[in-house]
Amino acid sequence: MLILEGLDSLPDPRLRHGIATWGVFDGVHRGHQKVLAKLTSWAGTSPSVVVTFRRHPAEVLYGRDVPLVV
Repeated sequence: MLILEGLDSLPDPRLRHGIATWGVFDGVHRGHQKVLAKLTSWAGTSPSVVVTFRRHPAEVLYGRDVPLVV
């Protein structure tokens, strides 16, 4: 696993042809496990990338308190 923070840290050559998913991964429960399994299945030998957020987008954009699954 490679953890990158910010767009400036993207290593373009390695991720140019990868498969990505994004969401609020607030714990790797069964639903997220299915998403990750499908992601790696589709990616095959290409890089698979998960984009997640520190804070839920609804919290940042609308000031709403969003309960997370942890």
